[in-house]
Amino acid sequence: QASNVTLDLTTGTAATVAIPLAGAGSVRGRLDSRSPADYMIVLLPMTGENTIQTVRPSSEGAFSFSSLPPGLYRIGAAKSRWLAGSANFTAITVPAGRALEVDLAVPVEPNSKP
Repeated sequence: QASNVTLDLTTGTAATVAIPLAGAGSVRGRLDSRSPADYMIVLLPMTGENTIQTVRPSSEGAFSFSSLPPGLYRIGAAKSRWLAGSANFTAITVPAGRALEVDLAVPVEPNSKP
């Protein structure tokens, strides 16, 4: 729903304005891991800008990305943002104006105990 807003700012004042993107999509899901808070969820667009977005999942593994332009992305989990190359990425398509549900799992590390 569109609306017009007028800001009257005088010199030396500042304002923060949140503008939702028309048709923006979102991604939300859960990371299946024994310790999900040890991971970063990494989201990379497959076309255009190479902006890396990261979020840390909750202790239950829940994560979300919002206000995403619709399109093709890669999503994965890595131990840190700087190890994003070690993530197993999955290709996803973010739909316009809707949320995409994505469940991720990390492989069990060889020396981990059940």
